Amino acid sequence: MEVFINGEYNGLYCLSDKIDRKLLGLKKAKLDDEGEVSIRGLLYKGIKWHGPDIYLLAYNEADTSQDTWNGWELQYPDDYPSDKTWQPLMDLIDFCSDNTPDDTFIQEYKDYFYPENLVDYAVFTMAMNVGDNAYKNTLLSTVDISKGHRYLLSPWDMDMSLGGLWNGNYDETLASIDRYENIAPFNRLSVQNIDGFKDMEARKWAEFSTTLLSCDSIARRVDHYAKLFTSSGACEREYAKWNGNPVPLKENIADELEYVKSWYTMNYENLCAQFGSDITTALSNTDFGSRGDWGLFTIDGRRIHKNVMRKGVYIVKGRKMVIK
Repeated sequence: MEVFINGEYNGLYCLSDKIDRKLLGLKKAKLDDEGEVSIRGLLYKGIKWHGPDIYLLAYNEADTSQDTWNGWELQYPDDYPSDKTWQPLMDLIDFCSDNTPDDTFIQEYKDYFYPENLVDYAVFTMAMNVGDNAYKNTLLSTVDISKGHRYLLSPWDMDMSLGGLWNGNYDETLASIDRYENIAPFNRLSVQNIDGFKDMEARKWAEFSTTLLSCDSIARRVDHYAKLFTSSGACEREYAKWNGNPVPLKENIADELEYVKSWYTMNYENLCAQFGSDITTALSNTDFGSRGDWGLFTIDGRRIHKNVMRKGVYIVKGRKMVIK
């Protein structure tokens, strides 16, 4: 989507699905014959950089008649800001706060979150190294608060990712698997490894690193969107409008693609090393040389270190090796 304001071109606005009530399947609010509102589906968006409120750990008394409250914005139903729409978020923060004993948290956290969603969210944002989504630019949604209060996490506005900063500068910082240690509910689930949460993250990375989040998969996706960007003419229009404001843009998008793919490969290997590798007897019986990575490549030709090897097919000194 490209935006024109009063006939003036303002550039690319959105190249992704819009996360809203319809996409998430949230139940609509209901009005009875007397004009009373029954709140059902809820969607909150984090709009603040940091603090105990945005980390789901505490909140301050604040006006609940507005569509913003304690660093959060009411995305749906945004036309009914009230105690009814903000109380569920207060309840969630109360549960995640230090006032809830660990035993209670362990017994009840699945009533408030989907563990699989938390794992997916963590692994995905680590893979992209999204730097502006904890919980700012994160959406919390529940389908029908009248029937339960389990919340889904959805990342949004991920311009600070894939080796880039929000202002367009490059940032080669790599992800840490401990990045969410200070925000709820990861501060307990991950730190205490409740129900093997850290092990679930490692298994999820092992799965996704050979499928959706493999270097080949991400490269294909990046190339696909770059093709749309250039074939539509949006790339040229964007360059003409915003080059140098605030940073110089790459006139040749191939240079940008090369950087993004290179950065992703570095972060990929970084996460493989942090999550640990499935080193088998096949590896222990293989002479890799003194450096441990001499002549070791993925099937697509990337040189790697043996410590990042997982299940898959590799080329070792010109021979194929299958790790099962």
